[in-house]
Amino acid sequence: MSWDLRYITNRLTSRTASVGASGLDYSQFTPCTGNSDCSTCKHIQAVMGENKDQETGQVIDKDSDAIHQRQLETHQNTIPNMVKTQSKEEFWDKEDPDHGEHHKLTPEQKAKAKARAKAHGRKYPNLVDNAWAAKQ
Repeated sequence: MSWDLRYITNRLTSRTASVGASGLDYSQFTPCTGNSDCSTCKHIQAVMGENKDQETGQVIDKDSDAIHQRQLETHQNTIPNMVKTQSKEEFWDKEDPDHGEHHKLTPEQKAKAKARAKAHGRKYPNLVDNAWAAKQ
């Protein structure tokens, strides 16, 4: 069996639901650590290595190689930025600060929260609606 045929056979038989058409297993993707220990960078480079002829070292499928190269660059450049923005803790996940007494919503604030919920297609106001009404 030639190298090209083995490459294609291995690529077709080893696919699972998390493996994309180019052979990348997206279930292995993690945020880029920016050093040589990044498992996602290693995975992308391993897939790129499978796309090379063992004897000559030449790329077999140039389109797949270009996809892998772009994926590697995107992973190294944007993933840390995305993780930074996603790591911002939402206000409902934070501990309740001790600001003294808690106050119930006034009837006017309740009406505003209910109107906002109705405008957004909800039957009842949620925490965000109530917090918005309390700040008004």
